[in-house]
Amino acid sequence: MKTQSYRKIIPILIITAGLFLLLVSLIYLFIKNNPENTQSEQSSGNSIPYPEIIRITPKDAKVGLDSGEAIIIDVRGEPYFSQLHIQGAISITEKELLKSVENLDPNQWIITYCT
Repeated sequence: MKTQSYRKIIPILIITAGLFLLLVSLIYLFIKNNPENTQSEQSSGNSIPYPEIIRITPKDAKVGLDSGEAIIIDVRGEPYFSQLHIQGAISITEKELLKSVENLDPNQWIITYCT
């Protein structure tokens, strides 16, 4: 009699354990892919690409451009530049930039952007 009751309980235990593992996996994936966690990693500075490159605010770039101290270069390429670009920016692709740097005023603040 006890053997039959154990045989009925075993499938229930297996299903319960499977559901538990599925629930734990979903919670793990939710926590790992939560945008708030990603944002906190970015704010800590660990995921900024090329951290040696100085970044400025759009406000600082505008002040530099308006005062004539800066030149803004759009490195995305002509199709994107034609669609939309910062007023006063010039288009020099990333590939052409090293060739064109000699033609730029070394006394100006050179600001590049790609988005």
